[in-house]
Amino acid sequence: FETAAGEVLAGLRSKVAGETGEMEEPNIGDVQILLSSKEDSLSMRSLG
Repeated sequence: FETAAGEVLAGLRSKVAGETGEMEEPNIGDVQILLSSKEDSLSMRSLG
């Protein structure tokens, strides 16, 4: 699970960097919302 979370964070960072044109840490609240929504969809998908 830690590997998956790391990949998600890396993806978020590159996505944010692509949108802003520079590397900057995304808003923590936004990341938590994105992570929780991704985890919800992942858990629902695994539950089936």
